[in-house]
Amino acid sequence: MYANILVKNMLFIAQTICDCARKMLLFLLYCDKSSHYDTLLEDYFYGENIK
Repeated sequence: MYANILVKNMLFIAQTICDCARKMLLFLLYCDKSSHYDTLLEDYFYGENIK
């Protein structure tokens, strides 16, 4: 049972880190609009958020 709680906490932490990294990446893309990949990546990340 204790291991189960630990795994849930680790998953929550990993998810939080992923969300932070995603927001940072989106912010960097927003700041640097010279890249022709940014709309593609934004579509991908915003699409992920909608689900």
